[in-house]
Amino acid sequence: MTGTQAEAGFSRVIAVDDLRFGDERTETFSADHEERRKVALAFDLASLDRLEASVRLKRIKSGAVRAEFTYGADVQQTCVVTLEPVKNTITETFHLVFEPADKDGENEPPTAVSDVDVIIENDDPPEQMHGNRFDAGQFVVEFLALALDPYPRKEGIRLEEVPEYSLLNDNNEPTAESRNTERDNPFSVLRRLTETTSRNS
Repeated sequence: MTGTQAEAGFSRVIAVDDLRFGDERTETFSADHEERRKVALAFDLASLDRLEASVRLKRIKSGAVRAEFTYGADVQQTCVVTLEPVKNTITETFHLVFEPADKDGENEPPTAVSDVDVIIENDDPPEQMHGNRFDAGQFVVEFLALALDPYPRKEGIRLEEVPEYSLLNDNNEPTAESRNTERDNPFSVLRRLTETTSRNS
């Protein structure tokens, strides 16, 4: 967990002590006003109006737990060109496998084929949990941060039409001419932005 994620202040610790092999359970939770304020501050959001999540848990082998996360968030960022608010709704599902930090591989019950596939398909190593507990809020915040648009912009604004942002196209990728493009001064950028906005209105 990065420092920024730690500063986000959204924690939901889930215990799986009572989850036996093959058992399933679903946990749901949401961020309150103060938690949303801290997440918005940590990730430079204008506001975070909603953050809720559910985690479907399944014990897949001795000590290991498969977790299917689904979260939804209503975020408001600031357009990098016009500085106007940009609203967006993010919904995402991701899967993680958790194992105890002191996992002992002996005497494990047989693992279902479908569960083996889940572990093999996951390129990342299992996450560690301590005392049969893990912080689900930490992972929701981590994946939310990855899903945020690094260059939010108002609808109708094309980055390549504004010299200040001409190094990127609509997919936030460098353009072919980016290495040879010199940025104009701020007054030129503002003038061309005004012309672009007028054409789109």
